[in-house]
Amino acid sequence: MKILKYVVVLISISSQAQTYFFEDFNYGSSAQMDSLFLEDKSIWGMHLAMPDIDINNNGVVDSIEKFKKTSIVLDPLDIKNQVLKIELNKVDPYFYSKYFCSDYKTLNLLNDSILERNYDDTKKLYCVDCLDSPLKVSLPGYKTHMNRNEINTLTLRRHMYKANRDHWFGMNMLIDEKHQLDTIKSGEIVTQFHLKAGKGINPPIALIINRGRFILTIIKNDDGKGDVYDLGPVVKNEWITWKWHIVTSKTDKKGLVEVWRNGEKLATVKGKNAHKNVALYFKLGIYKWGWWDCKAAYNYSGYKAIYFDKIWANDHDITKGYDVK
Repeated sequence: MKILKYVVVLISISSQAQTYFFEDFNYGSSAQMDSLFLEDKSIWGMHLAMPDIDINNNGVVDSIEKFKKTSIVLDPLDIKNQVLKIELNKVDPYFYSKYFCSDYKTLNLLNDSILERNYDDTKKLYCVDCLDSPLKVSLPGYKTHMNRNEINTLTLRRHMYKANRDHWFGMNMLIDEKHQLDTIKSGEIVTQFHLKAGKGINPPIALIINRGRFILTIIKNDDGKGDVYDLGPVVKNEWITWKWHIVTSKTDKKGLVEVWRNGEKLATVKGKNAHKNVALYFKLGIYKWGWWDCKAAYNYSGYKAIYFDKIWANDHDITKGYDVK
């Protein structure tokens, strides 16, 4: 059955309409997605996916600075189907430290002798103290983009979901066969259910890849600490169908998270799952941490790539009696 790019359903709840969607990425290119985003005609916000950054401030984006790519490609398992591919590469530690750890007010570069003196061979890093960790450097543009490649439902429009109400989400996800998994306690978030509640907050509900496992995390308070649930091993080059039933709530009485993987229910978590009763929004892609952290163990991974397809959201489970694969 052929499915149109958008299936929009307006549902009245307490005199308020909510808009839901079905997305199969039937675009000509990711540039078209970005154009729709810039024209405010898209489901998706692309600001975390595009563009690359001129890290060394030389006026052009050098090849080493093209560290992420968002593209519309053919399904690796079905050439008749278009999908979204999100890629993220690790910027070379030398290049990263030399420019990214410079004085952002004067744009002075770090001296090579300083870099060489602070090189840690066991971690393959130039361990220059960049406000405790390179990822915490006070360059908003760099900090926003360096460790992530994501798209999100536009938070300033109608694709936001109220607390204490039933919301359902689904997607197909394929981990590229070249995707490098970490063996240390470091990984990447690949799906986030975030709160529209200001800057600096943690996603209360997220799907993480950690040491070859899919992990569900639920953070009840905005302190980065929460509960974790194992959702099974990561498999590459196979489509995985995820389904989520979520009721965000700051009270134990109403909160609920249910997760299915390929039709098998793997988690039912009742109780508080957010620190505020505010609207939810949805992010997917790759948010990677720990690549340049001198305080962490050596992290050998350097390339991440994930495909997404047939993403949907509704106020009920649309898969009952209907195959979305």
